[in-house]
Amino acid sequence: MPTLPSYVIVTPARNEAEFIELTLQSVVSQSVRPLRWVIVSDGSTDGTDEIVARYSAEHPWIKLVRTPERAGRNFASKVFAFNAGYGRLKDLDYQVIVSLDADISFDGDYFQFLIMKLAADPLLGVTGTPFQELSGRSYNYRFVSIEHVSGACQIFRRECFEAIGGYTPVTGGSIDHIAVISSRMKGWKTRTYTEKVCIHHREMGTAQQNALGAKFRYGIKDYAIGNHPVWELFRAGYQMVQPPLCLGGLALGAGYMWAMLRRFDRPVPQQLITFNRQEQMRRLMRFFGLSGTRPNLTMPKASDSGQPTRILVATSKSTPDRGILSDIAQKKSRVADVPGDFVGSLIVNADDWGRNIETTDRILECITAGTVSSTSAMVFMEDSERGANLARGRAVDCGLHLNFTTPFTARGCPLRLREHQERVGHYLRRNRLAQTVYHPGLASSFKYVAATQIDEFERIFGGASRRFDGHHHMHLCANVLFGRLLPAGTIVRKNFSFRPHEKGRINWLYRQAIDRVLAKRYRITDFFFSLPPLEPQSRIDEIFSLARRSFVELETHPANPEEYRFLTGGEILRRTSGVQIAREFALAPKAKALYMENLVG
Repeated sequence: MPTLPSYVIVTPARNEAEFIELTLQSVVSQSVRPLRWVIVSDGSTDGTDEIVARYSAEHPWIKLVRTPERAGRNFASKVFAFNAGYGRLKDLDYQVIVSLDADISFDGDYFQFLIMKLAADPLLGVTGTPFQELSGRSYNYRFVSIEHVSGACQIFRRECFEAIGGYTPVTGGSIDHIAVISSRMKGWKTRTYTEKVCIHHREMGTAQQNALGAKFRYGIKDYAIGNHPVWELFRAGYQMVQPPLCLGGLALGAGYMWAMLRRFDRPVPQQLITFNRQEQMRRLMRFFGLSGTRPNLTMPKASDSGQPTRILVATSKSTPDRGILSDIAQKKSRVADVPGDFVGSLIVNADDWGRNIETTDRILECITAGTVSSTSAMVFMEDSERGANLARGRAVDCGLHLNFTTPFTARGCPLRLREHQERVGHYLRRNRLAQTVYHPGLASSFKYVAATQIDEFERIFGGASRRFDGHHHMHLCANVLFGRLLPAGTIVRKNFSFRPHEKGRINWLYRQAIDRVLAKRYRITDFFFSLPPLEPQSRIDEIFSLARRSFVELETHPANPEEYRFLTGGEILRRTSGVQIAREFALAPKAKALYMENLVG
């Protein structure tokens, strides 16, 4: 094994008798041991000192430092204790310093693995691994940046630690987070390696408070280090689907808002706040596949030459968009090559099949005329049984149109289903934001209403639905998505596609986030539009043009007289300009869909 940089460890500990022996055993068992490990007992009264002293007697490189008990207790105390241990290392020649909590454990080559990462990359300043609690809880690195290094165990290159001036004694916390941000601000890389984990034996943030109180405190800390308000909004939204469900995210957001309204002092320099916010907004843009700006894509006409079609995707700021997608004649564009034989599809899908006789018959007329590709069927409605028989006899492509808000009208609808639907419907209709908030008290009702409709569709149509959408688009509500009530791998309708600047930024970012969640578990189209409004004519023409190179779903309701006339009077066929209306709801193979997704992103 090549010679590794030497390292030292500092561990502040206060009343850690319950867990510190697990940490001691982990370090003593390391394949590469430290030059010195200084454990600072910060006024411990529970037997921590005796446990450490016993190990120190057996291992001379373990040193116990006792500090008197402080009257006040806050996060700055941890820094003062760390610095007391750090001061005992001045006489040593080392290259790496480790800040280690006293309530974690890890495997025998943990430090060897991480120090080898530092040795391999001279620009790597801070490294570590994810922690995992005994409950299984950990950071989700789909949402947490791999550049974040947990404070449970932070391994610094000595030059990096000295460059940032060590830890900042902030009474409200986030000292480890500030250190990592400061390191990047100084030009160092920071990186978590997920190949290994350390086990955190005390639930994060509950040393002095319950889990809900900890979330509130995290919100205050987020404000203190200058988190961007938009970032914090999404952070609170994500926490709402983590334990404690809903309440955790609300507590986090409340803590941030409380600190903002009280105008808490921020104990970090403005330079760090600016740097932190810039990083956060760049990460949001990357998460939504925007590379810093909203992506603008214009689909050209199909190439007749067989050569790759050139699609320009603008990446610089532009003038306000005048079409569904902006003009590509802008500065700083990137060029993507799309195979000349890559074709899209215009899928015209009619909703509410089976709702009543008139609606079913109008949709069937449009399908027969070749102006509707497929339909979404409702179950437990007055015409559901007849509609299912028609669909089976006429080979109509039907998916399930989940209904959480409109009362079921079929005579044989189970009473229990009506009761559960009334509960969830009352909640979803209460206000416009209800569908964005996960309601743990209604989780079983949502599950029952969805599962019963899925089973009924299979019964009357003679097979499981391979496609799902929702009445009033409630299939996208938080309880359905985060409860994973729809079968994975099926086709699920995405959010409406809007012109850039047509919706507010927060609304737009929320819709993008939901579509990202959908794309990870289900199959979705590239674009989704409603047929109305039919004016101006250029809107419909642009939608049809997109279908030359994208998979576009166009939602329609033939029960609406204006839409019915457009579909049956020949107008839609005149306007498609050679774009074929699909005969069924079919998407590209997975490889093509991913290719298209990467192109747009």
